[in-house]
Amino acid sequence: MFEGDETKKMLYPLLSSIVLALALYFSIWIVNYANVSFNINSTYLSGYSWFMNSYLWIFFAFSFIVGYWNYFYKKTPEKLEILKPAFYSFEVLFGAWLVVEIFSGLMLFYGQNAALDFFKKFYYEQFWLLVVFVLAVYYSRMFLMKDDKKAEEKK
Repeated sequence: MFEGDETKKMLYPLLSSIVLALALYFSIWIVNYANVSFNINSTYLSGYSWFMNSYLWIFFAFSFIVGYWNYFYKKTPEKLEILKPAFYSFEVLFGAWLVVEIFSGLMLFYGQNAALDFFKKFYYEQFWLLVVFVLAVYYSRMFLMKDDKKAEEKK
């Protein structure tokens, strides 16, 4: 099917993203089927289905981007080294967004919670401050590690 090993490696992130999207879609289908067929009528299961349906393309895109970042970084790490902290920041902020959205969904089912509401508001209102902070942490870490390597080489 594939002509060369390089083609396989290049198509792997795309194929894995498609498999992830299909697996998530299948889980949505199973949850919806169980919720209706077994007469569960759970608002939690309906909320899960809505969340996954609404953000399925975001999970696909994130998996796709991460897969190709890893592919290209392995091919040319010296050219992409300067972007590595920015990409790690993207991953951290995506994970934080996911946690905030899950907590927001839990607030819908279990009522308002001041702590969860605080984190949601903080994340969305201070998003750019968080971006700058996370970027600063990762870039300073990168530059400090380079300084440590230079100091070790001098010894």
